[in-house]
Amino acid sequence: MSETHILAYSVGHFCNDLCASMWFIYLTYYLQYVVHLSATIAASAQLSGQIADGITTPLVGVLSDKIKCPAG
Repeated sequence: MSETHILAYSVGHFCNDLCASMWFIYLTYYLQYVVHLSATIAASAQLSGQIADGITTPLVGVLSDKIKCPAG
């Protein structure tokens, strides 16, 4: 893999993480000041989503590797 490819992947990954960070900052504000949840409950809600993502992402990856479809 060339240095250009590595740089391109790095920039894409950085932009993805930046977008995710902005989403979580907004969600924290929304849950605390609009929905009026405590900081602990708001953090627990976000953590539960990350745990669910950590479990389902590998499962979907394994299943998608086993399924053949015309779309790829």
